[in-house]
Amino acid sequence: MIKKTGWNARRWTKKEDEYLRKNYLKKDYHEIAKELDRNYSSINERRYKLGLTKKESGGNVKKPTCNKNVKKEDCIYLAGLFDGEGSVSIKGKNKKLACRWAIGMQEEELMKSLKRTWNCGINYTRTDGLTYWAVNTREDLKILLPQVIPYMRIKEEKSEKLLNILKNYKRGEMLHESNVQKIY
Repeated sequence: MIKKTGWNARRWTKKEDEYLRKNYLKKDYHEIAKELDRNYSSINERRYKLGLTKKESGGNVKKPTCNKNVKKEDCIYLAGLFDGEGSVSIKGKNKKLACRWAIGMQEEELMKSLKRTWNCGINYTRTDGLTYWAVNTREDLKILLPQVIPYMRIKEEKSEKLLNILKNYKRGEMLHESNVQKIY
């Protein structure tokens, strides 16, 4: 009998544990969740229970960094998409900075192509069918934003404020609420 611990919960198999061990540093958790037919939270929870950390050999995991040599046409195209369908969010809590620069729309293939072109961010699809390409890492945003901001028309100011906060933020430093509120 399978013990239920939540909605549609099922026990983890040895094969799933092995897959997670092999891929948790290489793939995005949303991608792993989709491949294992589980939700993001269960992937992160199981990683924690298995003692799998985001560090490898004592150093930080090297994530793919954003492409620095994107064509001008692709920068202009991304700026237009973001002006129309994009959002910026930033939170400062407990001396940590969390930021998100995302575009969401029904065109899943388009969102996946943005991830391929820029070599950063994650793709995920909500239950209502809306697919996102989101860039959440500070280092990737510091590469992406300067390439795209010059071509923005509507959300240029918000993106510039985000970039300014990213450039001036020091790890472990308390982020003042007034800085976060100014972005909106």
